[in-house]
Amino acid sequence: MSASRFLLFTALLILTGFSVFSQAPTSQPVSTQPEGQPATQPAGNAQAIQLQDFDPIAVKDPRFVVTNVNFDRRYAPNGIGEFLDVVFDLKNLTSEPVEFYAYVLAFWETDSVDNNTRRMIPYPSWRVNDPARGEYLVHYITVTPKDIEEKEIWSDKDPDFKHYSHIIDRMRDSVATTEPVSDVRPPYWKYLSYISQRPAQGLKFKLYGEKGPGQHETIQTNYIPPTAEEKKLKVHRTLPQHKFTIENNRRATIFRSHHYSAYRADFRFFNMVSIVLFDAKQADAYEEQKKAGGPKAGEAKINPLVYKQTFRIARPLRM
Repeated sequence: MSASRFLLFTALLILTGFSVFSQAPTSQPVSTQPEGQPATQPAGNAQAIQLQDFDPIAVKDPRFVVTNVNFDRRYAPNGIGEFLDVVFDLKNLTSEPVEFYAYVLAFWETDSVDNNTRRMIPYPSWRVNDPARGEYLVHYITVTPKDIEEKEIWSDKDPDFKHYSHIIDRMRDSVATTEPVSDVRPPYWKYLSYISQRPAQGLKFKLYGEKGPGQHETIQTNYIPPTAEEKKLKVHRTLPQHKFTIENNRRATIFRSHHYSAYRADFRFFNMVSIVLFDAKQADAYEEQKKAGGPKAGEAKINPLVYKQTFRIARPLRM
């Protein structure tokens, strides 16, 4: 090859390289989201609950103690589902009554590891950290005193919704998937942050002191018995709405939270439970402070959270 042709060839290569680099964006971010619509489209314009807003730290209250936490699994009388009964005792360590707002959450949760894919393609043994084991997916959840709609927790504009939708879509698109993958739902920490910002919407009850409950105050429940027509048809339409039964006594209370799970294609029973208690007076003061626009100058933020404990049901419950 002559020297003139070599120089011409080199010049063409340089010009081609400049044209290729000039067409490439210099700071365009690469999207990690799959193409198409997310797994679900929650309605509403829920204000995004960000992780930096998550601060439910319970303040130790010496006036009471929670003991004897138990979990009971039973068939629902309607024959088309099962109940998880979360039972715990509260003991008043003082002579004065104490009022609370309570939430109890029961949910089925797993990490985001795609076990079907991992059976075909094991995770590299030389990698110590597996990020998928640190991200948890909630597949089903019920809340006492009232279930919280997903649209109250997040919307499809929430960055976390897009992130968890990506995880679900990745599982669905895997060649190793042999069964349907449930829809994306808000993670547990978003539910906990949501109720921490709304303590007075919990179930209000009283832990009695030396003066015990009256005759009509010993039992507090939202149970609705079946009507005559329902008994005739052998159905009980309001049964899934039975959320709590509280037995009151002098300086002691037995709290029972009922969590219904209907039989369905992807039925799995609950494996996580969270009990959250707020001091009623502090919760009302917190709501007033929030309505006023938050703490004033020199004023501390009110924290009404006095008990928060999450339990993992490690072994399958028998009936």
